[in-house]
Amino acid sequence: MTTFSGSGNGYFRNEELGDGPTRVIRVHNNLLAVGPSTTSGTVWFFDYSGHSTGWTFGSNLYWDAGRGMAVITSDSARIAADPKFTSISHTRAKPLVCANELRPRRTQTKRQEAASSANW
Repeated sequence: MTTFSGSGNGYFRNEELGDGPTRVIRVHNNLLAVGPSTTSGTVWFFDYSGHSTGWTFGSNLYWDAGRGMAVITSDSARIAADPKFTSISHTRAKPLVCANELRPRRTQTKRQEAASSANW
């Protein structure tokens, strides 16, 4: 949303029919944040079609950076707050370790183990 679309900008935009109950479009568990380059007038949901009864919103985090954007009232589990983004270079995060790297590695085959224990 760094350029104007011509008819209206939205993080989610309905171009065609989004009527329920045959069409269900779920917008859940998203983080929506306005940035310094976001086009003025952008909204969370822009209904170009006028037929959006099938859209449901739930458990989204909305951050409008102080622009005063209206919240989506149908998202009853919404959170409107600053997500406090930070650069990874400013954290002391440890690198991810794959589960198979946590298991000790075998240095000998079972046959070699059997032969070495037979020699004891």
